[in-house]
Amino acid sequence: MSYSTSLDFSILQNQLTEGEFTTDPQELGRCSGDKWHAVHQPDAVALPHNEESVCKILRFANTHKIPVTPRGAGYGYVGGCVPVRGGIVLSVERMNQVLEIHKTDFVARIQPGVNTKVFQEMVEKENLFYPPDPASRADCSLGGNIATNAGGPRCLKYGVTRDYVLGLSVVLASGELVKLGSRTHKNKTGFDLHRLFVGSEGLLGIVTEATLKLLPLPQDRACLSVGFNDSRAATDAITTIFEAGILPCALEIADEFTIAAAQKRTGSEKLRDCRAHLIVELDGAKSSVQSEIAELEEKL
Repeated sequence: MSYSTSLDFSILQNQLTEGEFTTDPQELGRCSGDKWHAVHQPDAVALPHNEESVCKILRFANTHKIPVTPRGAGYGYVGGCVPVRGGIVLSVERMNQVLEIHKTDFVARIQPGVNTKVFQEMVEKENLFYPPDPASRADCSLGGNIATNAGGPRCLKYGVTRDYVLGLSVVLASGELVKLGSRTHKNKTGFDLHRLFVGSEGLLGIVTEATLKLLPLPQDRACLSVGFNDSRAATDAITTIFEAGILPCALEIADEFTIAAAQKRTGSEKLRDCRAHLIVELDGAKSSVQSEIAELEEKL
């Protein structure tokens, strides 16, 4: 793809509201990379406030063959939001509204710029639960989670982002808006097109709205920390957990190198003699969590 880097962007600017498009060097620098090392400066940054503006930007870019790189919170580590071809970075950070939390339908509608942790805290206040828990949830956005199909430790029990996306509004490269999926949990008719966009890294279109599935908030949660003499004993313990018919919401195993680094950083004496370490997180009804913790303490 080639385009004129001397293209006059004023045509597009005149179609947008003030502040939705900039060539300010500071903004170009801010949107040139992610949280890792890859960096390439774009020619312009678009900061749309709504779906209509996203359509206008992509129609203009399509007409003039300008590369567009979607950007969420910029907290990825794989270069997905780095504008390696220059062109326009389209950041959805200003589209950050929770449009609906419906307690009886167990769904929420959100814009892509909504912070993941903020959203989870909002639904938990309604006694609801959105399980995906990427490590950067305090900083990342739900649009970025959808683009990367983010997971997190709780995927063991609850799955990844794709399993909670019921419907999407997506603007295609042509500037056309399509609405896919629905707000029903059991939507089994026709092609599952909305799931095609989850994990597509923005290559197929830009998500402007998502309908997400929610669950009842678990009554209780507990965490069990277990140290071992070697990694084999720790992996055998995982087998023991599953053979007992227990499905943790998360399991984390650390090797000797990781434990040594953690001990050095925290100074915890509990880690000093460990050669392997297992963290088991359980959730559910209070009675079941308590009985499972007691059983694991006995077996491990």
